[in-house]
Amino acid sequence: MFKIEILPFGSAEKIVLSHPSGLSAEILPQYGAALNAFHIIARNGDIVNIIDGYLSDTEPAETAALYKGVFLFPFPNRLKDGKWKYNGQTLQFPINEKARNNALHGFLFDAKFEIEETSASVEMASVLLRYKPKSIPKYYPFDYQMEIEYILTEGQGLAVKTKVQNINKIDLPYGLGFHPYFKTGSSIDDLIFQMADVKSLDVDSQMIPNGAKTNFRLFDNPQIIGETSLDTCFEILKPDIFKVHILDTEKKLKFTVWQESGIDGVGYLQIYTPPHRKSIAIEPMTSKANALQDQSPDLQILEAGNAQTYLWGISF
Repeated sequence: MFKIEILPFGSAEKIVLSHPSGLSAEILPQYGAALNAFHIIARNGDIVNIIDGYLSDTEPAETAALYKGVFLFPFPNRLKDGKWKYNGQTLQFPINEKARNNALHGFLFDAKFEIEETSASVEMASVLLRYKPKSIPKYYPFDYQMEIEYILTEGQGLAVKTKVQNINKIDLPYGLGFHPYFKTGSSIDDLIFQMADVKSLDVDSQMIPNGAKTNFRLFDNPQIIGETSLDTCFEILKPDIFKVHILDTEKKLKFTVWQESGIDGVGYLQIYTPPHRKSIAIEPMTSKANALQDQSPDLQILEAGNAQTYLWGISF
């Protein structure tokens, strides 16, 4: 029987979905609905947390630039100079990547979500979280509602369903992304990595795509990460369930990060290897960087009153 607990996390709360086998997921609703831990079962029976999350409620503020486990809206990645145009006006997002003069990852990453519903049974545990902004900023003059549902099952692992609802009388332009960091306890240099059917996007000095794309074949077959360093956006070439496989042979641990990448799906992926090499960010995204400014075809346009659902997850 699965179980759901709402426990203290410093001055805030954490939601824990768990199974007697040791499988469990931890979510922080007041910190951007972040996925803060996911304990899975290795082939040798060990229980291993594969998410690099926060250990205390002071860490989100202290390490805000890492965006651990949070959701990215109304754009993932970067918006060049923080500017975009809407209805003939140039609008200015706050610059929070000062070194490159960009706006980074939108503004949902520190949103306080409400717990809307929980459910536990023999087959699964789930929690539904909801967020509606209390005020509308001038640089993004739209109203919306966001629902995030975490679903934990023993056979399938963790699925994360996100629904964006347009509650305006006009179209809602946006991009959406997710920012989990994955770890096994080993250096990422020692992990075996596989993902195929992608192109990498070339970028300028501000990390903004310049229009050029490169066939990326390094991890078509399972390959040790080694000294590979990435802060790279990839376009997914096949509209399907796209998968990234990670294997830690020493810990007998294997898991897969997947995303629905079809039409109006999660068709991009950012991979980031931090300098400490203790974890790796694998970031499903609906659009590439700067889509809001470029008004590129991958920018999501949601008609008035409509909703759109996106799905990604972790299996093992």
